[in-house]
Amino acid sequence: LRDAALAASALCAPGLLAARGVEAASAPAEADALHRRVRAELKTFTDWLQRNGVEGYIGEVGWPDNYAGDASRWNALAGTWFELADAAKLWVTVWSTGEWWGTSYKLAAYEDRHSPAGVDSANTQAAVIMAHPTTPSYLRGVNVSGAEFGAPFSLDATSNFSNRRPGRYDYAYHYDGQATFDYLASRGIGLIRLQFRWERIQPTLGDPLDGTELRRLKAAVRRATDAGLEVILDVHNFGDYYIEQDGRGIRFAIGSGRLPIRYFVDLWRRLSSNFKGTPGIAGYGLMNEPAGLPRVGDLSPARVWERASQG
Repeated sequence: LRDAALAASALCAPGLLAARGVEAASAPAEADALHRRVRAELKTFTDWLQRNGVEGYIGEVGWPDNYAGDASRWNALAGTWFELADAAKLWVTVWSTGEWWGTSYKLAAYEDRHSPAGVDSANTQAAVIMAHPTTPSYLRGVNVSGAEFGAPFSLDATSNFSNRRPGRYDYAYHYDGQATFDYLASRGIGLIRLQFRWERIQPTLGDPLDGTELRRLKAAVRRATDAGLEVILDVHNFGDYYIEQDGRGIRFAIGSGRLPIRYFVDLWRRLSSNFKGTPGIAGYGLMNEPAGLPRVGDLSPARVWERASQG
């Protein structure tokens, strides 16, 4: 992964985000249905890695805090999952942290609870994270959210958000300050996944990157690396790009007529050129959760994504 500087796109672990109605009850871990499901889902991935002789990275895995008084159960489940991830030598970034989550987001592993601004407190999930830290074999850390805010988190066909209306900085979206990165490093975190939106970094497909947004991204990377963290850059779209048409943002998926693969290749050619040789860049998250891709000729949606990522 380091040599190629290419991190796999986010692979969620839905078992850890199962419905709150699924309870562990008093059954032992091996007999509990949710534990079995989570182990089976992870094994599907690790078996695939082993068959293909490649290393793995899971960009997002999360579980609730103690809002329902059952943190110990969720942490036991997460601990089981991380033991398997350790054995498979997976890179992992937990979902999530960031000063704009406040204290109400149930999946925030670290929170901003005090003034001045900046993540400064550990939530209940932190105990599991600290028990499974970075080693010489793999990097471990958290997602730092904020710069992907103010944009669709789903496959909505239309949106108020678009390449021409990306939202105002520090109002719709935000990169965390030095305090967040310093705190995470002080807690033994070694890696962050730093999210940002394609429409903001490249408002016109095929054109140069936006200078102002690129400076913001580079400054955030510098703050992280100054704190001693390594960074995975994550284009936090969902296999799409919202193009302004008649006052609305219209979703176009990679591989479609309005968003051919060459534009995705162009984006990463420009990003990698700008970050080539930057200390602390551990990898590139090519695309967060590519979904809803079209069939193109004889290519299935999965093959469209394969062609895009290889490009």
